[in-house]
Amino acid sequence: MKNLKSFVFWPTFILLLWVVVASFYFPSEVEKTANALKTLLLDRFQNLYGGSAFVFFVLLVLCAFSPLGRVKIGGEQAKPIFGFWNWFAIALGTTTAVGILFWACAEPIFHMTMPPKSLGLTANSRESGVFAISTLFMHWTLIPHAIYTLPALLFALSFFNDKQPYSIGSCLYPLRLPWLGTLTDSISLFCLVVGMATSLATGVLSIGGGVAHLMQVKSSPWLWMAIGGVLLGLYVFSTVAGLERGIRRFSHFNTLLFLFLIVFFLSVGPTQFIFSETVLSLKEFLSTFFARSTFSGFGNGKDAWIREWPVFYLANWLAWAPVTGTFLGRISYGYRVRSFIAMFLMVLAAFGAIWISVFGTVAVHMHLVQKLPLESLLKTQGAESIMFYVLSQFPLARVIIPIFLIGLCVSCVTATDSNTIAMAAMSSKKIDPENPNPSTGMKLLWGTCIGLLAMAMLFSQGLNGIKTLSVLGGFPALIFEIACAFVLVWRMGVSFRTARGRKS
Repeated sequence: MKNLKSFVFWPTFILLLWVVVASFYFPSEVEKTANALKTLLLDRFQNLYGGSAFVFFVLLVLCAFSPLGRVKIGGEQAKPIFGFWNWFAIALGTTTAVGILFWACAEPIFHMTMPPKSLGLTANSRESGVFAISTLFMHWTLIPHAIYTLPALLFALSFFNDKQPYSIGSCLYPLRLPWLGTLTDSISLFCLVVGMATSLATGVLSIGGGVAHLMQVKSSPWLWMAIGGVLLGLYVFSTVAGLERGIRRFSHFNTLLFLFLIVFFLSVGPTQFIFSETVLSLKEFLSTFFARSTFSGFGNGKDAWIREWPVFYLANWLAWAPVTGTFLGRISYGYRVRSFIAMFLMVLAAFGAIWISVFGTVAVHMHLVQKLPLESLLKTQGAESIMFYVLSQFPLARVIIPIFLIGLCVSCVTATDSNTIAMAAMSSKKIDPENPNPSTGMKLLWGTCIGLLAMAMLFSQGLNGIKTLSVLGGFPALIFEIACAFVLVWRMGVSFRTARGRKS
C-alpha cells in the first residue's frame, strides 16, 4: 500500500463501499434516491448526451485527416506492443463484446413491440423491424466507439508522447490545472466501477439465462451467485497471468469464437432476409444519423423512449470511457493516430455492425416471419432468455449454446481484467511507460468492488436498477469528455500550425 495514491483511491473506495452496503440493506431508499437523481439529470441535460457524442464523432473524423493523424504514439521510433490482430482482439474484448452478446437478439424485440410513439410506427410491422436494426446500429457502432476513442487518444498522446503521469487527468494537462488530475481520476474511477458493474450484471443475467435454458431451471439470485463465483475464478486466473498471457490469450480465443458464430449463423440462418434487412436498416441508419444523434427525430427530444434506450446506452459508454481509455491508449503504443482512430472508431464499429446484422435480423425474422413467441418470452423470462431461445432454434443447438456461454464468460472476464489494470494503475504511484504494470493485489481489490456492486444492483433492483446506475455514472464522465473535446481541438490546431511552419 506504500505506492497507493490516497486521494485517488480512498474517496472512491469509501463511496463505493457505502453504495454496496446501502444497496443490500436499504434497497428501497437507494432506489428512490437514485431514481430522483436520474430524473433530475435527464430533465436538465438529456439532449447534452446525444449532441455531445455526435460532436465527438465529427472531431475524431477531422482529427484522422489532420496533421495530428500522422503523429506516432510514443514517437517515431516506437514499435507496436501488439500486432494488428491481437490489438483488435484485446480492444474488442475490452469495449463492446459483452453488450452485443446480450442485446443483439433481445433489443430488437423491445423496439418492435414498443416502438417510439413519436415516430408513429405500427408495432410488430416490417417497418418496426427495420427501425429496430437501425437502432442497434445507432447504439453499438459509431457513436459509442467515438465516446471511447476520444479519451483513449488523448491519454495515449499525453502518457507516451508528452511523458505525463498515468492519470486520466493527463488527458487535460494543456489546461494547466494541477489539482484537476487527482479530482478527475477519483471521479472517473467511481464512474467506471458503476459502468463495469452495469455490464457485469448484464453479463451475469445473460449467462444465467443460458444456464437456465440448458438445465430447465429458473434464473434466480442463487444461480447469479454461482455464476459470479465462476467469473471470479476466471478473473483471478487472468489477472495473475497478466496482460500478455491472460488478456491476450483470452481475447484471441474469444474473437475466433465470435467469427465462428457469425459464419455459422450466416450459413444456417435466413441468409436472404439477413442481407435484405441489413441493407434497409443501414440505409435508415445513415439517413437519420444526425437526427437520431441529437434526438431531434423523436418529437424534438420529448419522447420517453429516448430516456429508456439512447440515453441509457450513452451514459453507460461514458461511464466506461475515461478509465477504459487509459487501457486502450496503453496497448496502442507504436501506432499512428490515424490508425488508432481507424481501429477504435471504424474497425470495431464494423465488427459490431456485422454481429448485429446476423443476430439482430435473425431475431427479427423469428418474431415477424416465423411468429415465434419471443415477445411473451421477453415478458415472462426476461431479456436474458432471448438469445438462448434464438440459438435453440438452430442445428447443433446443444453444442452451440455451451460455446456461446463460454464466449460470454470470457468476455466478462477480459472486460473486467483490462479495466481493473487501468484502475489499479491510476490508484498507484510509480507507473510510467517503462513500468506500466500495477500490483496484482490492487487489481483484485478493484475487481472485487465491481463484482459486489453488480450483485448488489441485481439483487435489489434488477435491470431497471442497472439502467439507473448507468445514467448516474455517465454524467460526470460526460463533463470530462466535453473538456477532452476542447483539448483535441487545441491539439489539432497545434498540429496545423506545426505543419505550416515546416512547409515555410
